[in-house]
Amino acid sequence: MMNEDRQAIERIYEEYYPKILGYVRSKLPSQQEVEDVSSSVMLKVVKGFPSFDPEKASLATWIYTIVRNTLTDHYRSRRSHEELGKDI
Repeated sequence: MMNEDRQAIERIYEEYYPKILGYVRSKLPSQQEVEDVSSSVMLKVVKGFPSFDPEKASLATWIYTIVRNTLTDHYRSRRSHEELGKDI
C-alpha cells in the first residue's frame, strides 16, 4: 500500500468508523456482533480502497454500500445458523 493510500485510510477510519459503529449498533442487538460487523466493514474498505472510483460514487456512498452489504451477509448467516439450530 502506498503512503498516500495509507494516509487516506487513516482519515477514512477516523471520520467513518465511529459513524459505521453507530449505524451498525442501531441494526444489531449484540455489542459483539456490532464490533464484528464494523471490523469486517473496515477490512473490506481497506482491501477495496485501491479500486474505489470517485467518478462512480462518493466515498460515503461507497462505504455505506459496503456496510449495507456486510449487514445483509450477517443477517443471512445468522438466519441460516438459526434454521440449523431448530433442525438439530
